[in-house]
Amino acid sequence: MAAVSQVDSRWAKWIGIPFKDRGRSKDGVDCFGLVWLALFEEFGLRVPSYAEEYADAYDRVEVAGLIAGEVVSRWRPIAAGEEQPGDVLVFRMLWRPSHVGLIIAHSLFIHCREGVNSCLEHYDAPSWRHRIEGIYRYAG
Repeated sequence: MAAVSQVDSRWAKWIGIPFKDRGRSKDGVDCFGLVWLALFEEFGLRVPSYAEEYADAYDRVEVAGLIAGEVVSRWRPIAAGEEQPGDVLVFRMLWRPSHVGLIIAHSLFIHCREGVNSCLEHYDAPSWRHRIEGIYRYAG
């Protein structure tokens, strides 16, 4: 994992938030809950919460279907190398696009997943770069 000191200190408050299925507050978040909260608080973007759109964050098939449907209608694909802070990474987990993270700086993203509090990592690291399904910017 990357050190918070590598980026603007404003991101420190996003590290260590506990995982909570369909969570949308700093008391607990799932992967999209973290993205949703940070996009609003740091970038002023009001994106849909999607919390009511899936039964739980553990259902990868349902989450993958939601991601596929929403990416087409509300999110614009961004070419690798063109990403900016505030863009969303979609990752394949168990061969399905079912995990997201928020780019906060070149090669750095924040994310949260079951069993791991929100953290900062390099998306170009071997453990993540082969899982990237796409990079997206909210187009509303």
